[in-house]
Amino acid sequence: MLTMCNEFLTKKDLSCRLKCPTIVSVLDELNVTYSRSSGPGGQNVNKVNTKVDLRFHVKSASWITEEIKSNLIEENKTKINKEGFLIIRSDKTRYQQLNLADAMERLRELVRAAAEPPGEISPETEEKLRRRRERNIRLRLMEKRAHSQTKLQRQAPTVDF
Repeated sequence: MLTMCNEFLTKKDLSCRLKCPTIVSVLDELNVTYSRSSGPGGQNVNKVNTKVDLRFHVKSASWITEEIKSNLIEENKTKINKEGFLIIRSDKTRYQQLNLADAMERLRELVRAAAEPPGEISPETEEKLRRRRERNIRLRLMEKRAHSQTKLQRQAPTVDF
């Protein structure tokens, strides 16, 4: 597990935006639990704990800047529980260590995505998005009118005396 955390920390793309972490500090902030996995495994699936639950308390992380923390929380609202733990589950393989490596890699990808600055939208793209929104509004209103006409045709004709 120590080598995986070392690989986790030595990725050069994160080093410039993160505070200087040590392996021990990162390991202290990760809670790893193992449980029985669903899926393939034959008779062995009921005996071995291969599923990995990686819990990471985002707000108390000392090796991530406040900007990255806020981006991470904003981008992963559905993966964070009430206590503030980011939960990553992995039961891809039959092996505990491979599932742990997968969970660590997914955490690294989430942190890297939160560390990237948002890209600027060019005027051409902005214009394209505006046209797409207008077209969708126009199509929605046309569908509403067609549905309304269908409903009107189902009504009994009114006769004036």
